[in-house]
Amino acid sequence: MLSDDESGFYETYEHALRIALLQQNIAREVYKAGQETYKEKFVTTETPLPAPFRESLCEALEKGINIPTTPTTHPLEPSQVATRCCATLATTLRNQGSAENITLEELLQLYVDHVLFDFRNNGLSPSLQVKTRLVKCLDEFLLVTLPLAKGNTDLMNRLGSYKLVLLHLEQDQYVEFVGELFNQDSTAHQENIRLLRPYCTRQAAILELQSHQAKLEEGDTLYKEEDFQSPTEFQKWMSSEKEKIKQLLNGLQSIPCVMSEQEEKVSLIPKDAKKHLKNLLLLMPPEEQYSKSTSEIGSIFLNLCTHHWRVPAFYRKAAHLEAATIKWDMDELPYEYLGEAIAEVDSLSEDAILPDIRALLSVCESLEVLLIKRFGEALRLLDRNPQEEFGWIKVIVNNIKDNPILLSHREGNGPFVQQIEECIQYSALERYKELQARVFSDDQEFNEAQNLLEITRIMLDDIAKCRTMFPFDEFKWVGLVWLCRRSSDPLFCRTPSSPGINVIATLIKPQLGYFTLDIQNMIDDPNSKHIALRDTFELYSNVSRLSDIAKLHGSHFQFDLTKWFQSQINRWLADLDAKALDWVKRAIDKDQFGFVSDKLRHSSSIVDLFSFFQQQVNPGFELHWPSSQMKASFVRDLSKIVMKRLQLYCQIIREKFHEQMERQRDEIAQKAESASKYGWTSLLRKEKANPPDENEFEIPNEYCVMLNNLAQAESSLFKLWTALEYEPEPEDSGSENTLDTQTTLTYLVTVVQAQNLPACNFNGSSDSFVELNVGSRGVGQTTVIEESLHPWWEESFQFEAHGSQKLHVAVYAKNYMQDDEICGLGLPLVLEAQTYAQYTIQEDWIPLVPHGRALIRSVALGETEHVEYYFGKSLNIVTVTLNDMARLLVYQMQQDLSTHIHGMFHSIRGKSTTAITTELCDKALHRLLNYLDRSLGTLYENLYDKSWKAVVGEIWSSIIDIYESILFPPLGTSRSPLSETELQVTYKCLELTKVFFNGGSTESGVHIQELENQRYQQLMLTQRLFLMSTEELIDSFRAHVNQVHTEDHDGPEQSILMTIYYILRVLQMVHKAFNERFVRKQMEMIAFPTTD
Repeated sequence: MLSDDESGFYETYEHALRIALLQQNIAREVYKAGQETYKEKFVTTETPLPAPFRESLCEALEKGINIPTTPTTHPLEPSQVATRCCATLATTLRNQGSAENITLEELLQLYVDHVLFDFRNNGLSPSLQVKTRLVKCLDEFLLVTLPLAKGNTDLMNRLGSYKLVLLHLEQDQYVEFVGELFNQDSTAHQENIRLLRPYCTRQAAILELQSHQAKLEEGDTLYKEEDFQSPTEFQKWMSSEKEKIKQLLNGLQSIPCVMSEQEEKVSLIPKDAKKHLKNLLLLMPPEEQYSKSTSEIGSIFLNLCTHHWRVPAFYRKAAHLEAATIKWDMDELPYEYLGEAIAEVDSLSEDAILPDIRALLSVCESLEVLLIKRFGEALRLLDRNPQEEFGWIKVIVNNIKDNPILLSHREGNGPFVQQIEECIQYSALERYKELQARVFSDDQEFNEAQNLLEITRIMLDDIAKCRTMFPFDEFKWVGLVWLCRRSSDPLFCRTPSSPGINVIATLIKPQLGYFTLDIQNMIDDPNSKHIALRDTFELYSNVSRLSDIAKLHGSHFQFDLTKWFQSQINRWLADLDAKALDWVKRAIDKDQFGFVSDKLRHSSSIVDLFSFFQQQVNPGFELHWPSSQMKASFVRDLSKIVMKRLQLYCQIIREKFHEQMERQRDEIAQKAESASKYGWTSLLRKEKANPPDENEFEIPNEYCVMLNNLAQAESSLFKLWTALEYEPEPEDSGSENTLDTQTTLTYLVTVVQAQNLPACNFNGSSDSFVELNVGSRGVGQTTVIEESLHPWWEESFQFEAHGSQKLHVAVYAKNYMQDDEICGLGLPLVLEAQTYAQYTIQEDWIPLVPHGRALIRSVALGETEHVEYYFGKSLNIVTVTLNDMARLLVYQMQQDLSTHIHGMFHSIRGKSTTAITTELCDKALHRLLNYLDRSLGTLYENLYDKSWKAVVGEIWSSIIDIYESILFPPLGTSRSPLSETELQVTYKCLELTKVFFNGGSTESGVHIQELENQRYQQLMLTQRLFLMSTEELIDSFRAHVNQVHTEDHDGPEQSILMTIYYILRVLQMVHKAFNERFVRKQMEMIAFPTTD
């Protein structure tokens, strides 16, 4: 603290020691008087304690002192220590063999040993505090023993003497306390005690008080009348002083002790008692002043000094506050003790005088300056200061601002509140500059956007902390009512009509100018565009929140980051699109197209692709979007990228698939053994499959992997859609895109392939091409595929069509010498806006007249704004590509299938038999079923269910086409009609082939409903046509034609048209009058009754 010369602390030490010695001398006089009362001098004897007394004492100690305890009671409270030690002492007395001869002195010593042991166990080291507690514990023990000694005069006298000793010891502790408080050397302190003790007596105190009493009567006072607000107040103070002296004299004179003459006088009441009281308070440890749960000695001694020096109670509170302020400023006192000191000065007591009030005002003014300084420092270090510090600051400021004494003796609290507001503004500005220096330092490698993001985080944390620290119900001078604007953001508040400081507004306002410049610098910084997506979201959200908070608090924030934010999102999407393009290519390039595992029958590229999509999608949906519209736009654009890159993946996979099959067909003579371990029937019957013909087309696992990749893509698309957890806007939910019937659309039409065309060449084939017309306008023509009745073009044409139009498909046979010959005319395909409103790919098998069919793939070019569209389109692309690859695979197998089925036909050609047995047909189908056994086995073993259904469906359709070409040879071929036996065998073989596909007797293969489709049933029904007479056939023909004419639609149903074709072909086969020209003409007349 301060030196003796600077503070006059040595003088205070002397006056404090005189009060302690006065109490010690009075205690000794009382002790002497007590000895006279007991009529015996206290002497130590060897007389053992009586047996009844010992027994009663043990019982009393075992029952306990019965002192109530609370959860907050300190374990070193004398009552708690005495309770524990009494119980252990009783146990010791009962167990000690020599307890019968124990004396009173030994009993007390034994108890003291137990108490000191308990002190050590509870961490109390030897000190004055131990002595103080020990005296109180002994006093507690004597309270138990005195009643038990009733009737025994000797014990009563001796225990009473010990009570006097304890009283003397209690007063002696103040003398030791003063020495420790002023940190006096032990020898010097004892010398001072020796010199001063003779003069610090009760008689000296009485004489001094009588002297002061006389001076008051004469008007010789410390204060004059002008020191008070009125003469009445002065007289009131005079009366109070006289009453205090009178009470002190009565107290001293009433003590039962011997009066002695005082030769020399000594001053026990210092002239400047207030100064010495303040010095005592400055030296006193905080716990001695405020915490009674730890030790009462300091507080009691302060009361003794204040009482004898006649220091007003009000001044003592003011002095406490001044001492606490000084210690707090020197960081020697916690906030809580300062708060308690201020809380004590809450009202004027009766002894409050104007000088003391002025002293209090001066102390409070000094404290206010310190508080504002500390408050500013705390605000500048807002993120590093504990919330408890702000809590104590606001409590202290509230107590000062609302203190009735201060409010009544100065003109309101406006200047103080204004100083606080200016402090907040200055601190906010300094804090922002410090944040800039910290975040934008040269050591940082962040760009402007990342730096600004860090600042916004700290600013929002500051606001949140202020909201927590300064709510209206705790910090009244702020005068804020906090209202949540939305549940997700608790930082918004409104300023009520009541006056006060809006901390949030005061904090933000000086920072906005600097913050606005930093935002502009961030936008101008080209490196800011490289900020991560998550950081972009957070920065935009933080700036928006700060803008809203500023507006709610009356500050204008001009910047809107929406345009920058949207550009960042667009840039991120563009980068994602480029990454996805590269990812697709790299994923396919490194893919060996082998199975991922025994259970996962797809390859790595599709896993890599959707893992990439998932990794990119997750961040966008884990973030909080500023608005549902912006999120919907993001999801839509993201879905578009997924669709576009998945379309690219499908395109590349299909190209590789086609190239591999072409390469295999070219190298079929050198191909290896089949990769399939088991055949189709082998999987069902566990039998060994027959080895393949080396010239047959085999299905390697690589094809299955590629097909499975597309099936897996479909499954992954559903998972990706589910992971988005996208909820469309209410007005868009469930809505479908609709177009006006007169809308002009751009169509992309692809001529994929044709099957079972008529033979227009002499060699039984055709050199065919396709013409497309919309009305009378030609919109496309394919190249010529030579010498094939099953040509594959896959050529696309783009054109516009207005409103509802019909697309006419015509297949021509190229004639290089004469005009091209019509090979087949297709039923018109209606191009209608409503049908193509979703812009998805559609595939249609167009029936050709006189026979055959063409596959047309069509799509309207365009997009909708719905997220569902892009995922639906992606699924559509995957499904179309899977089906297309399945057709390509079967197209390669078609030659083998046709060879084996026609081989079956040639094996029974020209033979006649009366019994068409299953064995006969099995033998005829041997090579076909053996080939299917191997091929289907490979597919069944390696394909997913989706891929399996697509491929097997195409194989079955191709087989029906081949059987149809046997029963009804293409027009233009010269094959003679089938005999009755040949017909029966052919139909029987078709049925057995169906049974084979179904899995035989187990029916565990392809589902029977999928096999017995409309084409199969219609072809099987033709068997009865060959049994009908000419008249019956003609009647059936007319009936079906009449049905076509009576139906209300633009053209005949495909099934009726095919039935008519079959009837005409049977007539043509059995009656020469019905030639091919007749069949063609009739089919054209029926299919196209009018000319468009």
